[in-house]
Amino acid sequence: MQDKMVDRKRIMEIIDQANINDEVIDYLNISDADLSFSDLSAMMADGMEAKSTVFRAASLIDASFSDCNFESADFRHANLEGFHCVDCMLNGVNFHQAIMRYANMSVSMCIESCLNEVDFSNGEMMGSSFHQSTFLQANLREVDGKQADYKEADLSYATLTEGDFKGASFAGANLTEVMAVKTNFTDCDLTGAILKNGNFKGADFTGAKLENVVWNGAVIDEAMFDENVKEKIEQLI
Repeated sequence: MQDKMVDRKRIMEIIDQANINDEVIDYLNISDADLSFSDLSAMMADGMEAKSTVFRAASLIDASFSDCNFESADFRHANLEGFHCVDCMLNGVNFHQAIMRYANMSVSMCIESCLNEVDFSNGEMMGSSFHQSTFLQANLREVDGKQADYKEADLSYATLTEGDFKGASFAGANLTEVMAVKTNFTDCDLTGAILKNGNFKGADFTGAKLENVVWNGAVIDEAMFDENVKEKIEQLI
């Protein structure tokens, strides 16, 4: 425990000094450290190793990370508003109930991670992989998720309203009872996805792959599809 406290003190000294000097921290290793409840707002790091690091309930508002490794880190209940994390490794991370409004997690790997009940509204996920991750009851309103990978992810009860997922893959994903009003699914791969009881009013599915989609109970009023597709789907609802 004493070693953990020493590590925490040393790490915070490095981060605080870098913030004062408005400097980017290069290649810092903070793996396995416990930084719960810390104020890491506005810190900037490149190439940082933070595997299994605990950031529970920490503040990382407007923090910026590039090419960093957060594999299996714990961000439960953390404040990540404006968090900028590009080209990072986030596999197996726990973001449960984190505040992530306006966050940018583009071009990153976030496989088998937990984003249940996060508020990611107005955030960016472009080109990232969330394969087999969970987004139960997550708020993804107005998210930019173009070209992202949500294959086999569980987005049950999530809000995707007015999000832009053009070209994304939801193959085999679970979108049961999602709220996806006026959401852009153009050119998406929804092969084998479960959309039952979801609200897709005004959503755009033009150019999407819709083979073997489960539509039971879904609302598709005013939704847009390729020619003659909507009539076939209405027979399945």
